[in-house]
Amino acid sequence: MKTIVGSLPDCPNGTVTLSFPRPAKVISTGLPAPGTVEIRLDSGGNVPAGTQVWGNDEMEPGGAWLAIVRDGTGKVVRSKLWPVRGASPIVLFKMPI
Repeated sequence: MKTIVGSLPDCPNGTVTLSFPRPAKVISTGLPAPGTVEIRLDSGGNVPAGTQVWGNDEMEPGGAWLAIVRDGTGKVVRSKLWPVRGASPIVLFKMPI
C-alpha cells in the first residue's frame, strides 16, 4: 500500500473519491482490490495522517485511479486520471491538475 500525503487548500472539508475503472486484484495477495476509496480532507484541505491506498503498480490489471475532487459542499471541482505508483509517500496530485 502507498501512503498518501498532501493537501488541496482550495477544498477544505472536501473529499477525493478514487475509483478504479475495472475490477482488479492485489498482486501480493491475489485478493480483490477496492473499486472505490474516499479520502475526506480536513478543514485545511489536508489528507488525514495514515491514509493509504493500493498503488496501480500493486494491482493488476494496471491503470490509473479516476480521482474526483469535491469541495466542502459536495460540488465537483475537478477530476482526472491519477496514476498512484512508485515509492511511498505519494503526494496528492503532485502533477498538473
